[in-house]
Amino acid sequence: MCVSVSEDDVTSSLYSELLEVSLNSARKNTSLDIIILYDGPDKHIYMDVMNKYNVKIIRWKFSHFEALKKTFTAEYLKKTFNKNAIDYNKIAGTFMRFDIPFIEMDDEYVLYSDIDVIFNKEIRLDSFNKTKVIAAGPETDKDFADGNIFNAGILFFNVKEMRKHVNTIFNKLENGIIPKVSLFDQGYINEVCKSDIELLPLEFNWKPYWGHNDDAYIIHFHGIKPGGDNSASGFNMSDAFFYHVFRDKNLAAISGYLKYFKDYFNYLGKNNDKWIRQHTRKILKLLFPENKLLRRIISSKMKCYLVYNNFSNFLFKLFFFGR
Repeated sequence: MCVSVSEDDVTSSLYSELLEVSLNSARKNTSLDIIILYDGPDKHIYMDVMNKYNVKIIRWKFSHFEALKKTFTAEYLKKTFNKNAIDYNKIAGTFMRFDIPFIEMDDEYVLYSDIDVIFNKEIRLDSFNKTKVIAAGPETDKDFADGNIFNAGILFFNVKEMRKHVNTIFNKLENGIIPKVSLFDQGYINEVCKSDIELLPLEFNWKPYWGHNDDAYIIHFHGIKPGGDNSASGFNMSDAFFYHVFRDKNLAAISGYLKYFKDYFNYLGKNNDKWIRQHTRKILKLLFPENKLLRRIISSKMKCYLVYNNFSNFLFKLFFFGR
């Protein structure tokens, strides 16, 4: 994993909870060796969380930080994302994954994960196919097709082979070449590694908006971050995201989505049912703007689920009344 301290205290607070859940779930459900590249001060909430779960910390700053600022200029970022304040530490935190092949010198393979995840089941090396270079899951759609984008949130890669590809990426970064598809590090991975990316089984990068899956190893909160809003959940996060991932208006997907957010806050030992209700109602209003009755019914059943935590009963009632 990679962690870089943001200049925004609100974002740091939100992401420290994401880190807490990922490490808590990893310790409870796996025997993984956890190594974190960390760019930040000794006294910080991130450091408190990492020490709590006894992970190996490598103090690190992204090796091409200055090239990052020259390539993704403040003018470019403002024009592209309409952002006035540019936090390059936050951007560098996502790029630090490219330094891993040059840090790891012992293991042949590495599993990289963003911090916005729940580790749901034991993960071992033999859980994966021995990929020649790199394996990644789809960005938003389960049914991956040619032309789709790979998501860089969870990566399984051959360290030695990935080192060669990263050198190509660094060359592009140093020469100010911005990726044509997707954003930042993910864009470079999709361009440079395109012919060598193998499809990671969906269960290792399972998105909550795909619905509930007992076989999922890693739940990745791609999109909105639990407890957060669009502005705190990535450069490209907007309401259009919800229209896309729930475009089929699949009630099973919505119910699973709700359950994973409940699981997340349970790992924190925190009741944030109010945020879950508000967030889900917002999505229902976007999906069913004219059907107030259905929205009321779903919201009522959702409240019962949050109070009594009986997911199977909630799912049954949701389908029964939904029809």
